Amino acid sequence: MNEKTLLFKILIVFDYAFNVTTGGGYQTCFSTRAYLREQTTGKKRWVFIRKAVDKIMLEKHHCKHSYYWERQRKQQWLAENKL
Repeated sequence: MNEKTLLFKILIVFDYAFNVTTGGGYQTCFSTRAYLREQTTGKKRWVFIRKAVDKIMLEKHHCKHSYYWERQRKQQWLAENKL
């Protein structure tokens, strides 16, 4: 999905909102959080959640791709704003 479309932006807002309501940060997608928690904690529940999100999104490595997409966006913003 093209990240410049209105539908994509709306879905990202809902994703951020879901992440916040489940205890995550307001600047991170739930998919990214699931990937990071699985990588840093290795807890079975995060492995299960990450796999479930990947299946729901019909993409084998959705959470991993989400992490790298967010990281790239943040680095781009920092470069554009010279921070």
